[in-house]
Amino acid sequence: MNTKRNRWLLAALGLVALFYFGDMGYRKLYEEPLQAQHRLETQLTKQLKTAKQNLARAKSITDQLTMLEKRSLPANPEMARSRYQAWLLQLVGNAQLTGTSVDAGDPVAVTYTARRLKKPLVLYRRITFTVHGRGDLTQITRFLYDFYAAGHLHKIRSLSLNPIGNGQMVDMNASIEAISMPTAERDTELSTTAADQLAFADIRPYQLIAQRNLFGRGGAHWAWQQIALTAVTKNVAGIGEAWFTVGGNSQTQIVPAGQTLTGPVDLTVVQLDGRDAIVDVDGQRFRLGVGHSLAEASRENKK
Repeated sequence: MNTKRNRWLLAALGLVALFYFGDMGYRKLYEEPLQAQHRLETQLTKQLKTAKQNLARAKSITDQLTMLEKRSLPANPEMARSRYQAWLLQLVGNAQLTGTSVDAGDPVAVTYTARRLKKPLVLYRRITFTVHGRGDLTQITRFLYDFYAAGHLHKIRSLSLNPIGNGQMVDMNASIEAISMPTAERDTELSTTAADQLAFADIRPYQLIAQRNLFGRGGAHWAWQQIALTAVTKNVAGIGEAWFTVGGNSQTQIVPAGQTLTGPVDLTVVQLDGRDAIVDVDGQRFRLGVGHSLAEASRENKK
């Protein structure tokens, strides 16, 4: 009886051992490797995501660097200074500024230093320029428009405009900084890349700045007082013409219907009506009579 009982106890003990060591083997041989595999997959997935993010960030930086290299001044610092100075002289010439000067400073290297580098790495060279010129606001606007329309790696760090006399003329002093990158794709020539930072592709919307005559007496009203209609006639071809005096020197301009007056205000002659001229200023129409200045014109409704 005891022998039979012992055999049952040994059998039960064997089953317990079988279940115990079987469960241990199951955990060691299946569950734990599977969990380790899941942890490895999770880790690799995170690493892959991080790698993709780093790759995208590196591509973005590479694209930005490529764009900067396209806009950079020539890689040769002396050629960069010379070419850009000549370009600034061309700008003030196109704007017809007077008393102009363009001075260039020496290129200053901006470097990166690390232990693994035998010598500092030149990231870029900064070159400063000063521009001086005198002109009216129309000419200053032309200079600034041409400057910002160009895609060079440059910026105006400071700009001062000092009115002269009645405010029609101003003295301009500009401090400009331009960048030359040693990795630029051009060694001697300036970039031909156009800028995309201007809101308008045409200069005409910006000429409103000049029309306001910010430094004049009474602003735009003073500018309007400088334009007066003196006569309305017809030429030999029978085409109506409006005669205007512009400015204190009473310079006369003859403007046919449909043409635009050259002066401190962007004025277009729409039509002539007897001794009156219907003119368009900034998209608004006015009736201007002979012997009166633009400041005295009355608003005319468009038909």
